[in-house]
Amino acid sequence: MTSCILTKNGQRSGWTVNEHSNCGTPALDASFKKHQKKTGKPFIVNEVATEEVLDLKQLEADMQVNFKINSDKEKVLWTEMEVIRIVKGELKYKTDHRAEEFKEICFERRRAPGRPPSKKLSPAYKKPPKIPAAKAKDLMDLCQINIIPKVHHSFYKSLN
Repeated sequence: MTSCILTKNGQRSGWTVNEHSNCGTPALDASFKKHQKKTGKPFIVNEVATEEVLDLKQLEADMQVNFKINSDKEKVLWTEMEVIRIVKGELKYKTDHRAEEFKEICFERRRAPGRPPSKKLSPAYKKPPKIPAAKAKDLMDLCQINIIPKVHHSFYKSLN
């Protein structure tokens, strides 16, 4: 979510929005992220609903491959990947944009060879994830003083 910078107005009571800030609303969030890049083509941002986020841990077990070790027998740190390239049968990645070569994920089978049975992927969340109470209170305060437009209030209330 983009941030909204608020400053306490010393001469008048109440809060004012910094003129250079962009208050984060669901409608503006994707547009904001899309235009973060300073040069070249803008990022492609695909918005997904909570129900569309799938649990891939079961898929790893069903495929009988190890996504945790690369071809150099190093541990794969998924959170540090900056570039991912997927070519048929290969998954290559870089943890630094300046790195010359891609590292490759090992697709070693853990069990007997054969095609794993096709499974339907299950959702990662049974219900939408909640946010901390302090953050929810701050968002409700922003709704009350109309920093967040009324059209988005129901979305923020649903986060509690």
